[in-house]
Amino acid sequence: MNILLTFDIEIWCNGWKSLDADFPAAFERYVYGRSSAGDYALPKILEILNRQGLRGVFFVEPLFAARFGVRYLAEITKLISDAGQELQLHLHPEWTDEIRPRLIPESDRKRQHLSYYTLEEQRALIRHGLHLMSEAGVEGINAFRAGSFACNADTFQALQDNGIRFDSSINATYAVSAPDIQASCPRYAPFRIDSLDLYPMSIFRDGFGNFRHAQVGACSAHELKQAMEDARTKGAVLTAIQN
Repeated sequence: MNILLTFDIEIWCNGWKSLDADFPAAFERYVYGRSSAGDYALPKILEILNRQGLRGVFFVEPLFAARFGVRYLAEITKLISDAGQELQLHLHPEWTDEIRPRLIPESDRKRQHLSYYTLEEQRALIRHGLHLMSEAGVEGINAFRAGSFACNADTFQALQDNGIRFDSSINATYAVSAPDIQASCPRYAPFRIDSLDLYPMSIFRDGFGNFRHAQVGACSAHELKQAMEDARTKGAVLTAIQN
């Protein structure tokens, strides 16, 4: 059984009222996790993966760089590429109304989820995300994950229109994740829409009988091991895990 180990890399300032003042500390916290005991966060993840001989897929959010500068994005992508890990595209459109010049005409209010945008708007945001990644030195991106797993049928069309071949945005435990196709498409196993291959997040039932997605930071090692062993027993050929 193949296992996709994925990571969402993003910057948050814990609010929108004082971005310029809060960004430097937020960047240090979310990227480096600086402490008296050393650097954690991204450097520690990369160290652990390389120590164990593992390769992960790092979905990097670039729209913050349209607000604060591509050099910050390039710093993140260089850490990942220098460690020999894979870089792909992540998108949190909450940044859209913070960016000037405007990326899309209707960007004077905050819309949290990508699925709250029209098809043309999603096309434009994904296109700009790819442009920012290119400016940071990253080419050949062919996979995507929507922020908060918030996607819809328009997302999948916009990805294809931008030349993206793979998506990992569907999460059956999130109501905002592909609600308009959930009745007609599988939400637990890989499937295809036209030229786009979709790899939903792996889901398991925990000890309380609740469905949870396989998230390294929110599940115990025993839970994940048991879920993977059960998936293999049932004939799964691939499972996706997120950190």
